[in-house]
Formats: sequence, C-alpha cells, structure tokens
Amino acid sequence: MFSKEQKAELTERFWAELKYKSKQKLGNRHTWVLKNTGIKGIQLKFELSRKTALVILQCYASSREKREWLYDILQQYHRVIADLVEEVPTWDKEGTLEELQGMPCLYYKLDNVDYLQEKDWNTIHSFFIDYMYRLEQAFLEIKDVLKVEIKELQ
Repeated sequence: MFSKEQKAELTERFWAELKYKSKQKLGNRHTWVLKNTGIKGIQLKFELSRKTALVILQCYASSREKREWLYDILQQYHRVIADLVEEVPTWDKEGTLEELQGMPCLYYKLDNVDYLQEKDWNTIHSFFIDYMYRLEQAFLEIKDVLKVEIKELQ
C-alpha cells in the first residue's frame, strides 16, 4: 500500500520519465497534441490505472448528443485510423470503461500493468509513446477533413 505522498511522488516521476523518453525517441521539438486538436470536443489522452494503460481519442463535448455526433463522424474514418496505426482500436460509444467516464472514444489498451510499480514503467512508457505517436499521426492525417465535415454538418 502506498501513502498519499508516495503515490504523488511516483506519479510525478512516472510522467517526468515519460516526457524525457518521448523527447529522446521523438526529438526535443515533438509536443503531444493531446487537448490541442483544433477540434472542439475531441482530445487525445493518456489514461492510467492500477491495472491498465490507455491511449485514447475521446469525444468530450459538453452534451451527450454532441459527443455521440462527434463519435459518429469520427467512426466514419475507422479504416483510415486502423490502417495508419496498424492496429484496429476498440471503439466505445458509451465510454464503458471506468477510466473513460462515459465519454465516447476509441482506444488502445495495455492490460496487467500498474503505474505505481516502477518495474512496469518501461512497458507502459513504450506503449504510450508508440501508440500515442501513431494515433496522433492518424488523427493529424484526417483532421482537416474532420473539421470540414463537422463544419458542414453543424
């Protein structure tokens, strides 16, 4: 069991190490897109729990209808995303995993890892860097088309 302080320290070190490894692998100029997608209501994110690690493309608009609408538009590009990432993601319109907080998304999941166990960090960091980079590139490939389609349908 970890104290609140130990958990906070491990969490801070985990993310600092991820940032360092990301820069090492992708170059100092690389910055993750994350919330800066340029499309309101869509974000890329890392999510951790004591059991899993997730790389997510999430629809987080304020209303349920808007989230589902964005998800439906995004899902039209499922083949493009799967081809560019080189793996089919899990599509979840209901955001059924606890970590997804009911938000529609697509995600890649790594099971049986615990971010509070330093022995799992290399595995999680490699998964995060690899899958987020590929998902980010896939998103950037379809971003302009998504923007136009969203604008036309509003």
